[in-house]
Amino acid sequence: MINTPLVLANDITPLMFATMFHLLLGNIVIGVVEGLVISFLFDRSHWLRFPLLMILANYVSALLGLFLLHVGKDFAFPQLTINNVGLFLGVALVWAFVMSVAIEWPFVFWAFKGKRFRVSVGACLLAQAVSYVLLLAFYAPSSWMTVYTRTQVRPVETFARPDIAWVYYIDETGKNVYRIRPSGKTKERVGEILESVQDKFPSASVLAIHNLLGESEWSLVYAFNGDLAWKLLINRFVVGTVPEWRSQQWKNWTKQWSAWNWRVLVVDLRPQSERAWLVRPRDDRLYSGLRAQNQSLGRSMILNMETLILEWPSSHVTVLPGDQVVYQLGDQIVLLDLPSQTIGLVTLGQSPLVVLDEDLVDPTVAPPKD
Repeated sequence: MINTPLVLANDITPLMFATMFHLLLGNIVIGVVEGLVISFLFDRSHWLRFPLLMILANYVSALLGLFLLHVGKDFAFPQLTINNVGLFLGVALVWAFVMSVAIEWPFVFWAFKGKRFRVSVGACLLAQAVSYVLLLAFYAPSSWMTVYTRTQVRPVETFARPDIAWVYYIDETGKNVYRIRPSGKTKERVGEILESVQDKFPSASVLAIHNLLGESEWSLVYAFNGDLAWKLLINRFVVGTVPEWRSQQWKNWTKQWSAWNWRVLVVDLRPQSERAWLVRPRDDRLYSGLRAQNQSLGRSMILNMETLILEWPSSHVTVLPGDQVVYQLGDQIVLLDLPSQTIGLVTLGQSPLVVLDEDLVDPTVAPPKD
């Protein structure tokens, strides 16, 4: 059985515990089960030989299968998003099963001492079918796909509210800063990340609003390490009273420069009277999804994507008027409509910072400085 260890940046989740158990001891259990199934149905006279060889087969399958699974993923799905994740998960399961059979069949054939070719193929297929059923049941309690299964995936332009805000973000290359409407329209370049920052901190840049001049004038900057290093993008970006979270996020960078800091931060731009939906991250460090609850309607949902072969943390959450949420999902920026539980891809990128049109000093984008 092919298994893929999940790599997490900061937290140990139930899925990681399940994966570590699978890697260390699970292959022994699976090998024994597969070996006993083959021995019981095809050759009871060698009941010990089959389990021993299938244990070895499962460890080889785990190591080689991991490589082949990722090669297949990069080849077939070079750009994996919420739009094609359902197809990917289905294809990945079939691909993993085929690879398991291909890798472990030689061990089954060897156990039959190079005889009974057709029987060995059938025995291997049956053994893999049994082990996959057991493993799916084993991983199901610790896996999450609700960001796909509990929502409708649609193009954002079909359900986005009228444009009242801009989403500023760093593009997928980590080289440029753009802004875009939550509807996915009107993409404009704002500036670029210094090459020296790209080389030293390729994935650590974060957009923020910083009070450079004091009083009521705030600038758009990007920070690129835990020592409050920053670079100005737009001076006099917004004016007026900036919510407490923006100043607090800057102060907390030196203390919490991990992805966790951005998982727990939720910015709510709705008026107080329109906050029937409560949006927050999951309540503990064991999960990286998004929780939304409307007590008056008796509705709640937890949206997460954490499986054996794919994990998309949720971070940089902003709630817009009209109960729509812009947030980062893996390496995507998505828009979620809470009442209809509809989600769509806005763009690829990271560190989305959402600003209402009415808060901008100049609604036109500042030309990039070369």
